[in-house]
Amino acid sequence: MIVFLAVASYLLDRAIKFLAFQYLLPFASVPVVGNVFYLVRVQNTGAAFGILRGRNRLLAVLALVALTAIGILLVQGAFRTPLERWGISLYLAGIFGNLTDRLLYGSVMDIFDLVLPFFGHWPAFNMADSYICIATGLFLYDSFHKKDAQPPN
Repeated sequence: MIVFLAVASYLLDRAIKFLAFQYLLPFASVPVVGNVFYLVRVQNTGAAFGILRGRNRLLAVLALVALTAIGILLVQGAFRTPLERWGISLYLAGIFGNLTDRLLYGSVMDIFDLVLPFFGHWPAFNMADSYICIATGLFLYDSFHKKDAQPPN
């Protein structure tokens, strides 16, 4: 299940990025939902929120380290609950999706742009970024709702 969901999610990320590359001009902004949601095509050499901008190689190495750690944990059977298995599948798809961009293009293609009330533009993101955020939420939720969780002493 982990591999199937990871591969399917990865392929969806690649397909959406391919379509964005084919049909969106660089730095174009196409409204989808009013003044709230846009499709864009921007290249990001950094990580989330533009941190580590221009550090593509470092971020690629960190992705490889993360994939190695996940591989070791998978072999050890660390992901036992359904939410952990869904989460690790999404982490794998997200990491592989952005790593593919970094290795092929030297940056990550971001295509979704949100304008939030009282905040303004949220940094552009892509499906792989969404997978990583959703996976984090699944792991957090699961860690607080495990039946065998013991309160701290």
